[in-house]
Amino acid sequence: MLKQRVITAAVLLVVFVAVFFAANERVFQLVMAIVAAAAAYEWANLSGCKTRTSQVVSVIVGFLALLINGFMLGTGFVGFIAGMALLFWVYALHKLRTAPVRLSIRAEDWPGVLLGAALILVTVACLQTLRFNAPHASAWLLLYCLSLVWVMDTGAYFAGKRFGRIKLAPKISPGKTREGVIGGVAAASSLFLLTVLFGRWPEGTLFAVFFGTLVAAPFSVVGDLFESRMKRAAGAKDSSDLLPGHGGVLDRIDGVLASVPMFTAIYLWLA
Repeated sequence: MLKQRVITAAVLLVVFVAVFFAANERVFQLVMAIVAAAAAYEWANLSGCKTRTSQVVSVIVGFLALLINGFMLGTGFVGFIAGMALLFWVYALHKLRTAPVRLSIRAEDWPGVLLGAALILVTVACLQTLRFNAPHASAWLLLYCLSLVWVMDTGAYFAGKRFGRIKLAPKISPGKTREGVIGGVAAASSLFLLTVLFGRWPEGTLFAVFFGTLVAAPFSVVGDLFESRMKRAAGAKDSSDLLPGHGGVLDRIDGVLASVPMFTAIYLWLA
């Protein structure tokens, strides 16, 4: 299992770094559409949809992802929809605290399907914006934003293993601890400091990146917990078995769905 995880992670890393830095805009859009389609398929499955319905949802979301990026949405509009996503994830945090257990899904949850499609498409628009359209957009800005999720997750894992005592959400994900979250935030903050010390942020963007880091990194945990809550209601261990050793696409991007729109909204508002 560990060997599978390492091989899959290495392949994914090579593919996405190549897409970020070497691919042209059309290839980038196509890859993002494929990821969006796969995530939508899995979200629909977790929402109680049958396979054929999930496939239709997947095709529609993938097409819409291509359409959205093809239109080159303005930064003002992307900032607005990213802000709406930000408000949703704040609400989701409240929901996770007040109703951590969701009733088992016994019928097709169409509001849930539409919610998932919207969150996935907003995230796709944000990724496109950070790479091509935002002020000082670049592959490095996009990579930094996504690295917040990866570093947060890694820091939380090791801090939780070493210092974890107080459970964060025992009814949703018993392995997560408050100490782990603190360790993850510390790791993400260290990433920001390293980029300040050894890199150079464009003039006028430093505060936006700093504030975006402080907000977006911990909220990746909210995205993770939200998907875990869905999987428990659906009686599923993973969103799918598409990625050997890692589960499904949604299992890999659950934190991204929360973190990227938050970072993008703050960056566009403040940069």
